[in-house]
Amino acid sequence: MRYSLAPILLFFIVGCSNPSAPIQTEDVIQVKADLEPSSEDSTLTLEIQDSVVPVRIDTFNIEDYYDYFEPTQSLRSIRVDFDVAYKNKSFRLGEVDYDNGYISYYTQNTPPGMDGDSETEYEYVICYWVLPNGNRFIARTTNEITWVSEQTMDTYFYLHDSSGINLATLDGWSWDLGSYIKDKALKSIFSSETWEHPQVFVHLPKEGKSIKVRLVRDEFIDDWAAYRIFDSLNIQPEPLVFNPLDQF
Repeated sequence: MRYSLAPILLFFIVGCSNPSAPIQTEDVIQVKADLEPSSEDSTLTLEIQDSVVPVRIDTFNIEDYYDYFEPTQSLRSIRVDFDVAYKNKSFRLGEVDYDNGYISYYTQNTPPGMDGDSETEYEYVICYWVLPNGNRFIARTTNEITWVSEQTMDTYFYLHDSSGINLATLDGWSWDLGSYIKDKALKSIFSSETWEHPQVFVHLPKEGKSIKVRLVRDEFIDDWAAYRIFDSLNIQPEPLVFNPLDQF
């Protein structure tokens, strides 16, 4: 598709005292451009899918990352009470810490003041760490929360560098039930699904470097047979701990 550049401001200079100064590649991130098709008589056209917005990585704060991952609901719009979030079907802010680069926010599917059973809610957490070279390592989780249990459904890692914000991996980010239970002879009494894919809760820190992965092992665990085993053996596993800065 052809697009006209004439009526469109393709990028903004941010935090630069000299607008004519050259743009350094380490000071940019990629974002999607929403451009209107040009008229047929346009003389200056460009085939474009992504535009580059020059922004210094070190000026990004946790609100900027929230806006990046949740572009449809501004942080200001989710600073609301339970009843407003429920009425608007919007997120509700949990906590935001600009100094430590941390934010949590929730769905509000349950009517305010409801007693007893509640609807399933989802907690979203984003945090980041500044790497020695100035880049950022970002973690993002989605946690499912009911009135009786909680577990992490998704965990994603990203590297924010001169090429933009891209999916990344964390060294050693894998486990099975054997990571928590030292007696491997117990493997035979668990189903293969429970052993290979145990339910966990990933705790992203508000401070520090430790990501803790806790085994979900209460009476409402999906595998009832597994719960009975846990209960009878009185297994109290410690959470797994990962430091995302170890690989840099």
